[in-house]
Order: sequence, then structure tokens, then C-alpha cells
Amino acid sequence: METPTLASLKLALIDGQEFSIKRFDDPIQFNPYETPDNFIESIQIKDARYMGQGKLPSSLSFSPYANAIVGGRGTGKSTITHSLRAVSGKQSELDEDTTPYQTYSKFMQVPKSKDDFGALKEDTEVELIYRRLGKRYRLIWSQVTNETTVFEEDGGDWKKVKIRNLPKTDSPLTFIARDK
Repeated sequence: METPTLASLKLALIDGQEFSIKRFDDPIQFNPYETPDNFIESIQIKDARYMGQGKLPSSLSFSPYANAIVGGRGTGKSTITHSLRAVSGKQSELDEDTTPYQTYSKFMQVPKSKDDFGALKEDTEVELIYRRLGKRYRLIWSQVTNETTVFEEDGGDWKKVKIRNLPKTDSPLTFIARDK
């Protein structure tokens, strides 16, 4: 539904697919207060060009139920969105000949001068805390390596997870989602 119209809204509401709308006639009773199996807890952006500079990184906590990123120009909405894409390894989902891909590519550059494109610095890091099926994971993306390292919480400590046999096109979240 690109442009909301009465016809498109009607189509969305009568669509029988489970993923289009949660119906109350589903056999599994919907509980709006039940914590979902998968959700992002928080993101931290450290030493980006316009965000997370100084002693403490910029940090944003998420609700497991619903979130919205709202703000005026230059408040960090795109920085958060592109950082989420980088740390989760989801950039491969963008088609190369599209505006979103081009925007993401410009964002991911380290500018050589103040007029260059790019929102990163040489030592930018993004940390994501992700919860899946009751387990907590910490994903850390570094500009230095352009890779994401995955840690799993184990008794209050973070243990590095060895990711094996994961194609380069897959994301760290693909690894977390599959049975280890």
C-alpha cells in the first residue's frame, strides 16, 4: 500500500495472510503484553561524524512492543537507521541501482574533507543488543574491520560466538536465527 486509499485499506483488511494483519479470530490468542521472541533492546553509536562523539556513545533504548524514530532534519534518524543496517549486516538486501542503496553507500564513507559524503569516522563503532528466544546477543560493528562480531550473554558475561559456514551475503542475525 504505497498510497493509502480506501480501496487499498479494504484490500489490506480482507487479505487472509497471517502476516498482513493480526486477527482476533486466529486460533492462537493474541496477547499484546507478551514480549516478542525477537527484538532489539538498544543501539549505541560511538565516534560517528555527527553522533556519539565524546566520552560516551550515543545510546538509544527500544521497547519490545513498538518504536518510532521521529525528528527534524539533522537529528540522527538516518544515522540510527543506517547504523542498524550496518551492525546487523542487512546491507545486502538493498538493490544496487536504488536510491536507498546509494544513500546508504554515501553514509558508510569516511569523508576526506568536510565537504565529502560520509557519516563515519575511522574509529566508528556500532553496538546492538538483540534478544532472541530469551537469549541476549551483542553485535559490534567496527569501521576498522567493516565486520560485525557477535557475543552471547552467558551468566552476565559476554562470550564471543564463533560463526562458521556463514556465506558473506548472510547477516549475523541469520546466524543467530538458525539452530547452532
